[in-house]
Amino acid sequence: MSLAVVAGVIAVIAVITIAIIKVDNWRYDRRDAKRRAEHPQLYLWFDECNEAGRQSCMWYNEQIAPLKREVDTILKEIDYYPAEQRAEKEAELEELRKRIYVAQAIKRSLEEKVEEVRTKIKKYVADNNLEWAKKWGW
Repeated sequence: MSLAVVAGVIAVIAVITIAIIKVDNWRYDRRDAKRRAEHPQLYLWFDECNEAGRQSCMWYNEQIAPLKREVDTILKEIDYYPAEQRAEKEAELEELRKRIYVAQAIKRSLEEKVEEVRTKIKKYVADNNLEWAKKWGW
């Protein structure tokens, strides 16, 4: 076989593969648009659930995790401080723990919002017997 024939076969396979992907994407988009038109409230809840989950995750990453890292750092080093500095560090630890407690309470309220929306979605899916949504895990 010559190099031109091999290159031609590879080109044909590539074109067929791209065509299959395009057709599959078109079918998926069409099916998704139909589902969105039939169940607009469900998709609004999907978006709300995603946003609430994102906010909860961001809250943890921006508020709780840095405080916990500070606590861990202090706990690693506290044994090496003189007595007077150790008392200061213990007071600092107590303050950090209070801030963590408050931040975790806020995170719990965000997680409750996520669960509230998930409950709505699961009820809607069950009431409307949406097999496709059940396959997605709802």
